[in-house]
Amino acid sequence: MVGKVNIEGDLTGDDFVYAYPDFTTLLVGTFAKGVMVAAKQTLLTDVRFDRISKIPFLLFDKKVLEVSKQVFTFNEPTR
Repeated sequence: MVGKVNIEGDLTGDDFVYAYPDFTTLLVGTFAKGVMVAAKQTLLTDVRFDRISKIPFLLFDKKVLEVSKQVFTFNEPTR
């Protein structure tokens, strides 16, 4: 997960990025306390690091994100 935490330190807000372990697939969207509310799939194009904080910025294909119609939401796991 990459994104700016809120004042309470929660992963809450828009523009959060979840990176799959394949380091190619990303879900970009809205999260509430680390739980995905609504996100769209896109592809990782590059990784940059902030010079001072060394926080990673995941760059992605915005065109793929814009044309994507499928919205993903969190589903509670079952047995």
